Amino acid sequence: KNDNVVAQEIETSVNDVKNTVQYDTYRRVVGKLKSKEQDMLDMKEQINSLRNEKLEADGNKDQLIESLRKEVTETKTKLRTTVGSVARSQAMKAIVNEAVNAGCNSPEVVERFLSSEIENLTFDEDFNPDAEQVRELVEDAKKKAPVLFSKEAPRLANHNTTQSGGTAGQAKDVKKMSIDELMNQWGKAEN
Repeated sequence: KNDNVVAQEIETSVNDVKNTVQYDTYRRVVGKLKSKEQDMLDMKEQINSLRNEKLEADGNKDQLIESLRKEVTETKTKLRTTVGSVARSQAMKAIVNEAVNAGCNSPEVVERFLSSEIENLTFDEDFNPDAEQVRELVEDAKKKAPVLFSKEAPRLANHNTTQSGGTAGQAKDVKKMSIDELMNQWGKAEN
């Protein structure tokens, strides 16, 4: 019986050792599992954090994009204004030069007269207006207001009577007349 008892004791010892080894293995596996679960939770937390950062960045990106669009629009508007101003200035210079060449005695009046026509002109890359179009504008102005293009200023005839009863009949250049002379002539014209 001793052999049976010894065999049973050995078997019990082996079972105890197996149970102990199984328990130790179980504890290690459970420990590793808990460690892996914690790692997984940390990774999920990092993923959520990155996702939130990305969403915040996307929100800022949208704001940044909107800000840049607004800046581009403002810059385009300023550029159009500047280009328009330069083109208008160049066109006015060309109109005045062409008007003077066409015999205009009052280019500033022609400049104001034709200022509304500038939008119809075409310009080259240096903002110079098409010379032919400017010439046509000045020719049209010359037809509409020929008095602005006479080489001489208009003259007023002197219809003052002389002491002998006749008229002097001498014409005077309006540009050379003083204010008193102009007022005197105008007063006589009204009477």
